[in-house]
Amino acid sequence: MVERLRGAGAVLLGKTNVPLALRDWQSYNDIYGSTCNPRDLSRTPGGSSGGSAAAVCAGLSFFDVGTDIGSSLRNPAHYCGIFSHKSSHGLVSLRGHGGGPDASGVQDINVAGPLARSARDLEMVLRTLAGRAMPECGKRALGEFRVALLDTHEMCPADAEVRGALQALGRRLEAQGVRVAWNARPAIDAGALWRTYVLLLRAATSAHAGEAAFAAALKQAEALPGPFDIGIDGDDHGYAQLQFAGAALRHRDWLKLQQARLQFEAAWDAFFREHDLLLCPAASTAAFPLDEQGEPWQRRIDVDGMRMPLTNQLFWAGHSGLCGLPSTVASAGTGVSGLPVGVQIVAPRHADLSALRFARLLEAAGYRYQPPPLAYPAISSTHAPH
Repeated sequence: MVERLRGAGAVLLGKTNVPLALRDWQSYNDIYGSTCNPRDLSRTPGGSSGGSAAAVCAGLSFFDVGTDIGSSLRNPAHYCGIFSHKSSHGLVSLRGHGGGPDASGVQDINVAGPLARSARDLEMVLRTLAGRAMPECGKRALGEFRVALLDTHEMCPADAEVRGALQALGRRLEAQGVRVAWNARPAIDAGALWRTYVLLLRAATSAHAGEAAFAAALKQAEALPGPFDIGIDGDDHGYAQLQFAGAALRHRDWLKLQQARLQFEAAWDAFFREHDLLLCPAASTAAFPLDEQGEPWQRRIDVDGMRMPLTNQLFWAGHSGLCGLPSTVASAGTGVSGLPVGVQIVAPRHADLSALRFARLLEAAGYRYQPPPLAYPAISSTHAPH
């Protein structure tokens, strides 16, 4: 990615802050400290690309590039009120990212993509990163799209602020001539998808664990039932146990999960024969207050007065991410709290430019980046020269 960006004339400034082991919806560590949200310094900028999102939001850079295996591009864009794009799996090379066994440039579930202050910039950077042709989008107006709108889900409810913003967006789209299918979703067992996603996610990330951390995960897994016997009806959908079972996954069980993933992919294919895009939350709430106590799976956030496990946010990451679908996060406006709310625009695999085209049309309709009070004024405009 660095080679392609430099070849296109980009001036690379450096790296931005991330959470320890890239495993949090916040971005803090003992070396570089905490990154705060430029819109409210008491709140998270997201993670793991929280430093990237904060820098872009505050006008310190025109764009940034991160990876997304668990919404690491999507939730920071949503929390900071900027744009991001999680690319189709395999579209952007990860060669050099992670090193070791990942030197081939492809990792399971994980993808790379840009963050920016406009959908136009996202597309420009993505085309550079991909380095190859992508299927173009032939639609030129919002009214040409057929969209499904899912503003919440029983496995990971969105709060009233997020639901309200997405519902208002849906009504405005209908007024623009868009065919909106309310509460439409693919014919997928959400619990089975959750189990499959968390197990495969933690199997993939175990490659990056140090020997001591991996040994500790194996020890934790020894005390658990088999990965398919862990209950997911509990408060955290079984995440506390599934993360260790995934790290210790046997290859035979991994192959079984691959078969389940193929069934989910077929369901998504059928869904996208009826709809061009799915609009859904990127996270359950707007940016939440910073909380650096304990492990991420031990924390909770407030969702309409209910204390929900923070790890439930992975639902909106895996819902489409498990099957390698592209997702653009664009502005859905400002919530009642004054914080930004993003909309996740999910497209069929390899239809990255369709999601980006829809985001650009939303932007033209007024759903734009708004500079926060802490933005650097010299480059805060989305219309600054490139």
